[in-house]
Parts: sequence; C-alpha cells; structure tokens
Amino acid sequence: LREGPHNGIHTIAWVDTLASLERTLDRTTTREFDNRVLFQMSMTDSSNLIDSPAANQLGFHRAIFFSEEQGIIEKFRPYKS
Repeated sequence: LREGPHNGIHTIAWVDTLASLERTLDRTTTREFDNRVLFQMSMTDSSNLIDSPAANQLGFHRAIFFSEEQGIIEKFRPYKS
C-alpha cells in the first residue's frame, strides 16, 4: 500500500465497520489512504478516521469526502434518492 502509488498501483478498499478495518490494518497503514469516503457513523469512529466527528452528523443519502493531503472535508450526495 505504501509503495503502490509511486509504482502506478492504486488501491480501493471498502469496509463495513471501523472494527473490521482495525482488525485488518493498523492506524499507520490506514493513514496511507489519502482519500476517504465516510457515511454516517459514530462520533468516535469518525474522529478515528478523519480526526473530525463530522460523519456523525450526516443524514441518509449523504457522505463525506476527506483528503488527507489537501485537508479537505466535503459533504456530498453519493447517489440520487
């Protein structure tokens, strides 16, 4: 994961809970994913993933795009209802 982008290899991962992610990857490796998309989740889980409780305040059909490199947190509608 760390060396992939420099070699033209990019990774997309999906997990259903923060606990599943933590069982698979340590926190340092999780930070290697520069871009993250979060749906509604607990304040604690949101803070662990993007250092902000913002995903706790999302409603249905809303998500947050987070860029570690650019420091962007942007709400969006991932699909039309």
